[in-house]
Amino acid sequence: MKPQDRQADRATDDAVAVHVMGWFYQCNQWGRMAWFETDDSDPAPTFSEVGFYEWEPFRPSTNIAHAWRVLEHFTWPQFYTRLVRTETGNWRCDIELNGGDGPTRSAAAETAPLAICRAALAAVGV
Repeated sequence: MKPQDRQADRATDDAVAVHVMGWFYQCNQWGRMAWFETDDSDPAPTFSEVGFYEWEPFRPSTNIAHAWRVLEHFTWPQFYTRLVRTETGNWRCDIELNGGDGPTRSAAAETAPLAICRAALAAVGV
């Protein structure tokens, strides 16, 4: 599925968590499902919860606070990001690779969160 064809739904949210944020979903020490991250460069990696659980889900395609967290994942100088409102009232998100010297991955949507998710998935090649 092309990023531009994705909808604001759980499948998009999960794809962003896994492919963009690098998280994985598993049981925590209390037997509840949670999103985790790890530092793969560490020879003895530790796993830490990222603050989203089955009862408080990660929903970047509909929640702007969660979408900002995704956009902040693309940091300067490796990436240059831009979010603009178009003349038609839709939103467009651009993520320029290589600090603005590389190709740009752009996506549009009726909402800013979905535009961010679509561009983020395009930027990582999903």
